[in-house]
Amino acid sequence: MIAKKTLPAAQPTKKARFGDSPNQAQYRATAPSGANTVAFVFGNASAISTAPPSATASAAHEESMFVRRVFSAVFILALAFLNLSACGRQVTPERLSSILAGDMVIRFRAKNAMDFSHVAYAIIFNTCTPGSEPYPNAYATGYTNYSYAFVVGGTGGTALPTLYQYILTSGSIVPVSVQIQPSTTQLVLNDNGLNTEFSLTFPRTQIQNPLAQPNNGCVSGTIQTTTWFINFFTIDTTSHVLDSLGLGGSNDTSYSAAYDTTTVFQTSVNRAPGSILPSTPAAQIDGGEIDNYL
Repeated sequence: MIAKKTLPAAQPTKKARFGDSPNQAQYRATAPSGANTVAFVFGNASAISTAPPSATASAAHEESMFVRRVFSAVFILALAFLNLSACGRQVTPERLSSILAGDMVIRFRAKNAMDFSHVAYAIIFNTCTPGSEPYPNAYATGYTNYSYAFVVGGTGGTALPTLYQYILTSGSIVPVSVQIQPSTTQLVLNDNGLNTEFSLTFPRTQIQNPLAQPNNGCVSGTIQTTTWFINFFTIDTTSHVLDSLGLGGSNDTSYSAAYDTTTVFQTSVNRAPGSILPSTPAAQIDGGEIDNYL
C-alpha cells in the first residue's frame, strides 16, 4: 500500500537548485539559511565517492556492449510490434522477460532533440517508505524523498550514465557517485532514431544500497520498500532543474507515480497537457516508459 504523503508542499521562493545540500535531516520541510551547498552533477559530492563509469573499456568489453546494444535495438522493435499487435492489451513476452529478469528498462523522452553537452537528463528514485515523489525543490526540502539518481549528459563530453546514492553525512544528505557495472547497466542513445529519447537498462539490485549504508540506505524513520516513486528532471550546467514530469515543471510538487517492483509491467510515462515548459527546447520533457521484469 502506498504511504500517504504527510509533508506539506514546499515551494522555493526562487528556482530550486538541484545540487544544494542543506544541513538538515531528510524529512524536515525547510532549509536553514546559510546552508552549505554542493553541486549535484558537476561538483564533488563526497570524498568517499567511487570511480565514475568513464574509464576506457577493454576490447572484450566493447564487443560485449556492442552485442547488448544490438539486442536492445531488437528488443525495442519487438516490443513496439507486440504492443501494436496487442490492440491495447498489456503484453509481456516470456522470452524477453527471461533475458531481462531482474532488470528495469527506462526510456526518457524529450519534446525536442536532446543536448547532452548543455543539459543533464536525470531519473530520480525514492525507494524508501514512508515517503512520496521526489520533487525538484531539493533545496527547500533537504532532498526529501531522494534515494538514487541516474544522470545522463550535462558535462559537455560523451553522454555516459552516472549513478548517485543519497546518503546522510555529518547531518546533511548528499549525493555520492556509485560505480556502475558496465556489463549489466546499458545506455542506448537515440533509441527512437529522432534524437529525442534514450533507454537505460539496469538491474534493480544496482540501486539497492550499493554503498552499504545503515538501514539499507534509508534515513532514520523510513525503511526500504519495493514500491518506488520515480520522476524525470532536466538540469542545466549550473545545477538548476529546468523541467520535471509535473504540471509545474521546475517548481512542481503535484506529480506522483508509484511502481510496484514485485510485478512485471510496461508502463508509459505521459506528460500532462498544459504543463509549464522551460525555454530551452532540449530540456522540455515529453515522457517515456518504465518497464519492470522479474
